[in-house]
Amino acid sequence: MKKLRLSALLMAALICTSCNFYEVEDDQSSTSLAPSIPENPTASVSRKDKCEGLTQVVGEFTTQGLDGKTYDQTLFAGKLTLLNLWGTFCGPCVKEMPYLGEFHRYFAEVDFQVVGVLSDIFDPSTGDLLPNKKTQADAIVKQTGVTYPSLYPCAGLRNFIASTEYIPYSIFIDEHGHQLGEAITGSMTESQWNKAIVNAINLYM
Repeated sequence: MKKLRLSALLMAALICTSCNFYEVEDDQSSTSLAPSIPENPTASVSRKDKCEGLTQVVGEFTTQGLDGKTYDQTLFAGKLTLLNLWGTFCGPCVKEMPYLGEFHRYFAEVDFQVVGVLSDIFDPSTGDLLPNKKTQADAIVKQTGVTYPSLYPCAGLRNFIASTEYIPYSIFIDEHGHQLGEAITGSMTESQWNKAIVNAINLYM
């Protein structure tokens, strides 16, 4: 498993279906960086709002994507979104990306989308972009053929990222950033993802 610690330089190892950020568990581990999330004291994403008691896990934000575009919370407008936290060092994350890319394209006509959040793009000690991680991430996107955006961590995504110690980690959210249903920790097969996404579309669309 790969496990997240949000504020330290960490070693990662590929084990089972998810990735552990805390400790080295085999000889094939590689040095990796956990996400550095810029401070924003005005952001408030840890709250319940009036939407039938649903927890808002994504607040207002502006951030950049791997594709160089700027994104904000309007990315989710009118959509059911699968938010997927992944890292360049995480084998299970990369393995499931082609499946997620297929479903992102296939279910676009019913206003479903996948949005990635890249966990290890920033140096946690300085907050600077890591060019080598950007290069690795670009290569993974090209290799897997995904067309959905992958966002850089930011304050508005803090609650989503801080709610897990493992990646891949995924949740369904509505257009207002409310989590829908249970989180999915670890990777899944194509058929498992198909079932989960179809169920979410039937329940929430």
